[in-house]
Parts: sequence; structure tokens; C-alpha cells
Amino acid sequence: MQRIKVNWIPLMTDVIIPYRDTGNGRAEQLARLLERLPSILEPDSRVYIAEQVDSKLFNRGLMLNLGVRAAFADGRGNKLVLHDVDLLPSPEMRLLYARSFANPVHLAGQWIGRYDCDPNYSGGVLGLSGRSFIDANGFPNSYYGWGGEDEAFSWRLRKIGLKPRRPNADPTRFFYDDMEGLSLDEKLTRLRDQKEKCMKKWELKKSWAQTWTQDGFCEIELFASLGRVTTINMDHHASLVDYDHSKIIADIKNGQPEN
Repeated sequence: MQRIKVNWIPLMTDVIIPYRDTGNGRAEQLARLLERLPSILEPDSRVYIAEQVDSKLFNRGLMLNLGVRAAFADGRGNKLVLHDVDLLPSPEMRLLYARSFANPVHLAGQWIGRYDCDPNYSGGVLGLSGRSFIDANGFPNSYYGWGGEDEAFSWRLRKIGLKPRRPNADPTRFFYDDMEGLSLDEKLTRLRDQKEKCMKKWELKKSWAQTWTQDGFCEIELFASLGRVTTINMDHHASLVDYDHSKIIADIKNGQPEN
């Protein structure tokens, strides 16, 4: 795998949100998350919303790769927070988001009863360095449909000697609200009914050791046309009073990324 070089500016937080408006309340969830983030992040932070534009099943890993690619293109991406759109951080989580993430931190591990059970799982919200993301070759680009890409990325991190840890903070203060509002069983039932699961998950898992250095961030340029990235500068939206998230949502739907 070719080592990717990035000229980073000083440590700044970049939040990467994989997104597609499927009609299941995603636009409303994104609006609520964007309304909350200015109070969570430092003023020099940026948010990259990577929206899938093709008609295939949602590919979360590919969208995360595209969002990170955009951050790197801006000379940023030294400190990443990979963030699902349906998880709303409590105000106190700003203290955890301010960490450096020299080692990966599974921030969503604060969701007790859902994401704190499997020590090898790192889905939901993950903080890590850009260097770690590159060395792991990012996410596989081959997971169309729900499930599997987080496990693959966790395996890649362990492959390079990194194991995401949990913050171990007070869960009554540091937590996430599940904006989707579904139990795991309800979510799995809906995914089956709507045929949104990744049907090649187990087949792909068998080839992790053979494909991880080829299928990933190193080939992201081949997939650049499959997503559209909107960039939001937090220093433009430090005040919630001035933060027009409804306009940003409209711009995303119209394919007009903010400058």
C-alpha cells in the first residue's frame, strides 16, 4: 500500500458525517445535529457532510472516505470525528470532542446498552487522527447496505496496532440521544423489510486480510463522483442565533455546497 502524504495545518477538529436523505427522518436528524455542533466544537472546527448521490444502497464507509478526502484537500484532517447523523451528543460531550485522539476513541461507547457491549466495535462516533485513518487505509469501499464496514475498519485499526478505547466518562452527563428512536431489533427488522442490509457482509469479511491494502482510502479517487461534500466552517456559525441550519439543509438538497 502506497503511503499517502498530507501537509497538515495545526490540530483542528473535522467532523465527517456520512449522509443520504432516504425519507426516514435523516434531514431532520441532520438539522438537529448541525444545530448542536457549534456548542460542542471549537470555533476553528469544520464539518464535512458527505452525501451519496447515486441510487445504490447506502455506502457509509465510502462516504466517510470521501469526507476525509475533502478534509485532506483543505490541508486539514489531522483530527477526525467520524459521526453518524442520528446520534446527538449531550452538551457535556464537548469536553470529550476536545481531546487530541492520538489513539482512537470510541466516543459512541458512551451510549450505554447499545454501543458499549462489544470491545471490538467502533461504530456511531469515533475520534482518531488523520494519520491513523491513512495507515488503516480508511474504510473499505465495497460495503453497500447496512452493516459490516465498522467491523472492517476496527479490524484494520487493530492490524496496525491500534485498538479504539472508550472514554469511561459519567454516562449520566456524557451521552448521545438516539434520534432514530429504534431498538436494535426494530432497526434490523426495518432494514430487512426495506432490503437495506449489506448482503455481502460475510463474504467480504472472509477476504479482509487479502483486500485491506487495496480496497479503501488509497483508491478513493475512483469513487469521487459518487458523493457530494458540503463543508461548514464552525467559525462562521459560532453563535446558535446566527446559525441557519435550514439553509444548509436546503443547499445540500440542491447540490450547492457552502463555501
